[in-house]
This record gives sequence, C-alpha cells and structure tokens, in this order.
Amino acid sequence: MKRILALVVAVMLMAGACAQEDPPKKVETDHVVGKVARTAVSGHGPALGLLNADWQVTVEGERANFEVEGGSLVLFTTDGVQGFDATTGQSVWHYREPGRKVDWSRLAAGVVLLSTEGEEERLVALDSATGRLLWEKKVEPFTGFFVHGRVLVRESHSPATPVLAGIDMRTGEELWDGDPDVGKGCDSIALYPHATDASVIVLEERCGGGLFTSGFLGLDPASGDVLWSHDHGLIGYPDVISVARGAAVISASDSGRTTIFSRDKAQQTLECRRCEPVIAGDHIVWLTGSGSGTEKTRMAVVNAHTGAAKVVALPIPQSNLISDGRRLYGTGPTPAGGQGGEPTHWVTVVDPATGSARALPIHANPGFGPIRWVGAVDGRLIVAIRPSQKASEEASGHRLIAYSSTPGAEPLEFSGVDPRSWPDCAKLVAAVPGKRLRRPDGRRDWGEMVIGSTRVARSSCYASDIEGIGEVSVGVRWVTKRPEDADALLDGTPGQAPDAGLRAGSLVRVGGVIVRVDGPPEAVQAVVKQLRSTVPS
Repeated sequence: MKRILALVVAVMLMAGACAQEDPPKKVETDHVVGKVARTAVSGHGPALGLLNADWQVTVEGERANFEVEGGSLVLFTTDGVQGFDATTGQSVWHYREPGRKVDWSRLAAGVVLLSTEGEEERLVALDSATGRLLWEKKVEPFTGFFVHGRVLVRESHSPATPVLAGIDMRTGEELWDGDPDVGKGCDSIALYPHATDASVIVLEERCGGGLFTSGFLGLDPASGDVLWSHDHGLIGYPDVISVARGAAVISASDSGRTTIFSRDKAQQTLECRRCEPVIAGDHIVWLTGSGSGTEKTRMAVVNAHTGAAKVVALPIPQSNLISDGRRLYGTGPTPAGGQGGEPTHWVTVVDPATGSARALPIHANPGFGPIRWVGAVDGRLIVAIRPSQKASEEASGHRLIAYSSTPGAEPLEFSGVDPRSWPDCAKLVAAVPGKRLRRPDGRRDWGEMVIGSTRVARSSCYASDIEGIGEVSVGVRWVTKRPEDADALLDGTPGQAPDAGLRAGSLVRVGGVIVRVDGPPEAVQAVVKQLRSTVPS
C-alpha cells in the first residue's frame, strides 16, 4: 500500500511539474515547410585542386549569419530564418514571426533553434532540412540557452528553478536538471565554448563573491553527471574555451596562460591569448603570431586526448581558420598582390598534422569585399562575399558561392597554368602596327609576384610613341585554364559561360588570358587580334 501511495504521489508531483510549464501564446507566423530528398552527406570540404564554382545564390539581409550542418545551410537574420539545401543552393523553407525579432539562433544536430522577442519571449525548434516545427516553448525571464550537440542546455538565474537543465533538441523534453555540488560560498557558471565537439559541458566554480576561480567541472551533456573536476587557481577570468574528446582547453584573459583539463589530468599547454581555436579530429588548433613583417604565422596544435602540444610555422600568413574535421581552410594576405585582373580572394588548405599549406585562387568578382567562411559540406567549401563600396549600387546582401575542386595540373596556385607559358607581352606590343618614332619597344619591371614556391616578375611592355597612335603599354595579369574562370575575375559570374569579348576598363580577356592594355581603341584591337590568333577563346 505504501508503495502504491508513493507512486501516486510521484505521479502527482510530475503532473504538477508539467502543469507549471505554460504553453506559449500563439503568434502570427510566415512559415513555409519544404521537402528535401537527400541522402547522407559528409561535412568534408574540397581537396587540393582547381576550385570551381559549383553553385551560387544571392541573399538579402544586412545582419546575416550563416551556418552549415548535415547538408543544410541556414540563413539567420533578425527578421527570421531561411533554409537551403547546402548541396545545391536551392531555397527549401523559411520561418518568420512578423513584428517580432530573432535575438538568438543556432543550428545543431539537425535542429534550428531561435528565440524571438515580443510581448512574450518564445523558443522555437525547426527541422533543419524541411523547416517543420518540432516544438515551441515559452521562455521564462532570466533564462539563457547554449547548445551541446543533441542537447540544449538551459541556464536559469531564477531562484525558483535549478540553474542547469538538459533538453533534447529534437523533442524538447527535459533530460535532466540540477546543480552540481560546489564549495560553500561558491557558484557554478556555465562557460560557452568558442569551438566544441559537444563532448563535455564546462562549468567554472567561482568563489569569494565571484572574485576568483576555484576550479572547473566537466559535465556529461546527456545526463548532467560530473565527468571530471579540477581545482585550479586561474588568475583572471577564463577567456577562450575549447572542447574536444571530453577535454577542455581554457586560457586566462590576462595572461593567455592555457591549461587542458580532462578526466585524468590538468596540465599547462601552449599560450592562447585571445585566440580563435578550431577542432580538427583529436586536435584543438589556433593561430599565434601576426604574420606581419618578418613574423611568421604559427599554428598551435594540442592533442585533446593525450595533451601533447606543438607549434608549427605556416609557410603562408593566415588570419582565420575553419575546419571540416580533417583539413583546415584559412585566408590571408592576397598572395598575388590584388592588382587588377589578378585573384583577390584566396583559400589556403592546411594540414593540421604537418602545417603544410597551399594557397588556391578563388575566381570571384573583384567588386566584392572579403570572404566569410560559411562551412563545408560534401566536398564543397561555402563562402559568403559582400559587395565592397566600389561595387554597383544594385548589388546588396551576400553572394553565397559553393566551391568544389577537381584535380588539376601544377602549379595550383596559378590556376593550373605555369606562368612561364603565359603570352609574352613584348609580342603583344609588337603586334600593334605603326612606326616607332623615338625609340624601340621596351619592358618595365615593377616588382615580383611570389606565390608558394613560385616567383614571377611583374612586367609590362611598351611602345613609347607609335605614329598616329601614341604610347601603348601591355601587361599580362593572369591566365586560367578555363575562360569562365578568367571571366569571373573581371566582372563576370563564377561558373557561367563567359561574355564574348569581355572588357572591364583597360582589362581585356581573350580565352583564359587577362591583359591590361593602355592605349587607344586601335591598339586594344591589335592586341586582342594577336591573342586570338594564339589563344583558344
């Protein structure tokens, strides 16, 4: 009888707990659900090779963020969210709540989460492939959320509820709640990782009225159980936190001193001062060194499983990295210098184990500003490029381009065309008819282009004074295997058929050859005629 009574009481308590969670108020929505017939895809990016524009799409939104996962590409703005098939660029679904703003959003484990502001704050979960509504909840005041793989962690600062709870991302059901035991007069604070494989939730134990860190705890995201705890008198506040293989790498904000915490040990590792780590397999990787002047960019590599650490010097300066789990992709200074007709956008493919790196040109419109990494999927690297101030006023939003790779001839850094086989500018100038009045044709050298291990002298050829024409100058700027790639480097569209006789100012494309011609129209026509006699168009 006592057992039955206990069960009845437990059911009543559970019912009471469920009743406390009021459903959210209904709001107006603009919601289109789509259908995607997609098999499983990998999260891998392109291998070394010639980069090709696989697909592209232009999206609107001044404050747009993008995330890629499991074959889905999601566009987040303050007005709502839109889902694309990351393998094709096709728009599949969208969700908006007119009159309400999105103040928080994430993509993980096949679920899109967004919190919307209004009379009542709401948390909405959508299937990332189709946009189908999975669940929705009312958000209580003083509540925050962060994602750990398949688990959404709720952090409440209301006295009436536990600080932490784990919620199943797909169902919205609570998996666990409760606060870990900490010392008297201490509080536990969840730390949001810069990079994570979602293998552990990291908490900071802060004591003495929040003045100093007493230690760190690692929780199992699925159960909330403590996996490890370590005392650690870290001076200052934790600055950068990364999680991989159940271990956490944490650096101090003031000193950059960094420690790796795992189930078995806590040990100091390489300095990470305001770095931006990424995860590549068992390794947590970050850049150190500015790469400016004579200082080389260095890459710190920490094995999260063993704690082994090393620093690798990169042959090409880098400014940021993303990972597809195997390779690293980075950007850096324009190796070719960014002169008109040369590639202004580049991607560097880095091996995290050895630090070897290759810079590959991206054949994209020079009127667009710096590229932003979006993510990797099924052998593609997706980038977002915004129009620069010099671009047409009609261009707005972002252009999303997915690049795949095909095996190509070396040197890959030069679009697969050896610079030694580029057309000779002297022959192009010589093709301009007319008597040379003052002196013979000449050549001007103006610096050197260094990409990887290849060095190419920049030069232009000229005729000082041609009777009836005047001065003419010709310089070969770049040569590509495919005419459409050269077309895209001017003002064309990546991956599309080139315009016939494309000309952008003083830059002229014939086939895959881009030349700069300074002179009257008849001189330009003579150079183009000479090129067309030798270059397939």
